[in-house]
Amino acid sequence: MARPLGLGVLITMLAFPSGASALDGRGLTPHAGTHYARLADVLGLLCDSSLVVASQRELAARRLLEFGPATVPTLFALLTGAAPVPDSVLADGPLMTPAREALILDTLRAWDAGRVAEELADAVESEPDLHSRLVALELLGEVTGSRGLDTLFDLVEGIDPRTRAHPNVTQATTRALRSALEADHLSFVVLGARMRRLERQTVFLVVDALGQVGSPEAIESLDSIMSRGRSGRTPGLDARILGTLAELDQAQFMRSARRLRDVIAPYVRSRDESARREALRCVERLRDFDQARALIELLGDHDRVVVAGSVAALQAISGKKTSGDAEHWRAWFEAEALWLDEEAPALLEQLSAAPPAQAVKLMRELALHPALRESTSSEIARLLRSDETASATFAARTLGQLGASSALQPLIDALFDSRPEVRDAAAASLRRITGAELDDHAHSWRAWLEG
Repeated sequence: MARPLGLGVLITMLAFPSGASALDGRGLTPHAGTHYARLADVLGLLCDSSLVVASQRELAARRLLEFGPATVPTLFALLTGAAPVPDSVLADGPLMTPAREALILDTLRAWDAGRVAEELADAVESEPDLHSRLVALELLGEVTGSRGLDTLFDLVEGIDPRTRAHPNVTQATTRALRSALEADHLSFVVLGARMRRLERQTVFLVVDALGQVGSPEAIESLDSIMSRGRSGRTPGLDARILGTLAELDQAQFMRSARRLRDVIAPYVRSRDESARREALRCVERLRDFDQARALIELLGDHDRVVVAGSVAALQAISGKKTSGDAEHWRAWFEAEALWLDEEAPALLEQLSAAPPAQAVKLMRELALHPALRESTSSEIARLLRSDETASATFAARTLGQLGASSALQPLIDALFDSRPEVRDAAAASLRRITGAELDDHAHSWRAWLEG
């Protein structure tokens, strides 16, 4: 049984500066001349007291399905409260209970999504109030996925811009977009084709929805918006996208960290102050040593927020809590770069053939340079395949300590190891790096990484 939409949120009377209600009482009474196909039959099924029995619910679902998509406007009118329901039906309480709503949603999902989207669009034409539009948005997102995404955008942009900016409307729209994008992969294809034709206000809502989805495809779509130049023509959009990326949860962020490095790098030196600030928040989470030189230069920026963001990012990269001035951080950077060029290669070469005790000692020394986590983690990860259980186990733990995104795939592969010590250490490190609370099965982590 489908989860209820929670449509009660949408029938809240929205107060606007004019003092008028956005609903104006419409959508709650029958529309003259509207034909509600098989309304009596539908009500007979929904109001049957035997629906409490599972077998009767299944029978009602099959019968409702047989009425066909022509019944969509009737079901929609029942959800919005626009259908002429007899008082005798309402005497026992509200018609739309969670169980009845779920039955309707299951039915809508079972019909052809394209046809349902068309029927909903026509239904909104006959009931053009805001309440009906918001319910239709929720249904399109929940029920039709990619097949109804264009219709969803048409309905959104058919709402007056001032009304569209109201928090209740933006929340409902973002929720609907998120549902549609999560429904199937084709939604991202439809979005890409429609993106250039969307109004500025809608683009910002799309960005919010993509951030809530947080999948690799969603990150790719955000990157696409920026790389196509749409963001450069839309004031504030770069900062909005970067801020959305900075707010991804740890699991989403780390899963896409490699791609995010390339997306974010150009904006560290952006002329757009807001974009620069948000980019620094991302770099802090990425702990990207490649950006250290640029961060040190930004310590002389006129914007105090940028300076504070640069210090925070340098602290995250280095693992040091000191604030320090530009000279302090420049000396640190030069020392780390020198170590990477002159000392790290010899240590990494020894590591590949070292006996367990020496390998542990070498990994401890490498872990003292967390700024270079991405450079050293790939070599440490080779020890996960070592025949020496102690070396493989310590390698898994060290990778968790360093927290490099490049270690995710090797650690997932280590979950297939026959040795429980290695598997346990790998699973613990994956949870430490990503914040994801998954079981210890490799297939679960592989599915997570692939999004």
